[in-house]
Amino acid sequence: MKPFKTLLFTFLIPVLGVSQDCSQVYRFNISDKASYSTSCGTQEGSDWTVNKNSCNFYSPILNTGESPEKQPRRIDIRMRLTNSGTLDEKDFAWIFYYVDGKITSTKTLRGDQVEAVINYKDSIEVPSNSNFKLRIALVCDEADEYWRISNGDLTACVRAFDGEASQSQEPVMADKITVLKERNVVRLMWTAPGNPDGNYFMIERSKNGSQFEFAGYVKDNRNGSTASKYSFIDNGSFKPETWYRISHVDLGGKSSPFGKPVSVTF
Repeated sequence: MKPFKTLLFTFLIPVLGVSQDCSQVYRFNISDKASYSTSCGTQEGSDWTVNKNSCNFYSPILNTGESPEKQPRRIDIRMRLTNSGTLDEKDFAWIFYYVDGKITSTKTLRGDQVEAVINYKDSIEVPSNSNFKLRIALVCDEADEYWRISNGDLTACVRAFDGEASQSQEPVMADKITVLKERNVVRLMWTAPGNPDGNYFMIERSKNGSQFEFAGYVKDNRNGSTASKYSFIDNGSFKPETWYRISHVDLGGKSSPFGKPVSVTF
């Protein structure tokens, strides 16, 4: 396993991001086959995973529409891409931007240069009334290696001009978990819907977003249909950065992720 590095064009987006006004928004929905196609890989629940394989993900063609005075359009791409944390220099994610059927630019995320959770953000300019398509080639060659895109982890926003009808691009990185940092003490806060109730929430921490350790638990006190608020204070966070994830454990002992991993930097 290679040491982790951060690519120059990869950004960590705050947990509570700012929405962008869009004339159109593309959102990856694993349940909606019209929102994507793939050459291979496996679908399980809300995840599409490439394990010891080379597979392509394709978005549908997105027409940007006519802009005022035919000014160029700008498309904002946001993606949360996770991996096994065991990738090396032979593994990569290759991102292609197509405009009117032609490749206009590519970006490469090498396996030995990325974290286990990649928050990717990019923006490109395209002509008015053009057709845009996104292709992502994911490659890994070992049994313990994988790439994964989960439901809602990818959006493309065609920015709206003043006066155009618009909708909001919900930040891909907006999680159910809010992080507050005061005097090197981290406080996690979240709200759980009334159903289903369960046993407890387990909190884990990590130095790198890949290998987690137990940090504590909070009792699930829900009953009925009323949502409940929870918080957890951690005095054992890592410097300079700590990743947190929360799992919900039901009365039968089954564990499931709650929200997505979040990070705090000191």
